[in-house]
Amino acid sequence: MSGKTIGQSLNNGFAGSYARQPDLIVNTHPNKEASANIPFGHALMVASGGVQLPTASITANDFAGVAARQVETNINYLSPNDAGVYAPNAPVSCFQRGRINVECKIGSPALNGPVYLAISTANSNVIGDFTATVGTLNTDTILLPNCKWGGSKDSNNVVELVILSAVNA
Repeated sequence: MSGKTIGQSLNNGFAGSYARQPDLIVNTHPNKEASANIPFGHALMVASGGVQLPTASITANDFAGVAARQVETNINYLSPNDAGVYAPNAPVSCFQRGRINVECKIGSPALNGPVYLAISTANSNVIGDFTATVGTLNTDTILLPNCKWGGSKDSNNVVELVILSAVNA
């Protein structure tokens, strides 16, 4: 009987899902967005009394972490394949140290390569997108010195992001 292989490569997973254990820190902070949802796997910025989506004025010191994927069964029954979000004023699981999957639509991440965060809509970016391309540093992107890539992205643009130490905990 011959052996069989199903597929030849696996996807990295879903944005907002942790990639490895046990070295991780996840804290809960209020979503300070008045009307915007925070998508799973999106960058977070420190806000007064909580976290919010990044703005064009974000600095590396304002980076709070990544919105971790959580299924809030008392509120809804999201499929893990759906793009989930945290509603305004809801508690947000903020991934602050460890390895988490995120989307990187611009550039080609490489193992231990630099991680940038878009701070403008140049180059088809959305403010707060993770990118492997520098752009015009401090104008289009900022360097996140506390982060590096854990490998290359898959066909869905999902890649492992390594947050080296907890900041703004």
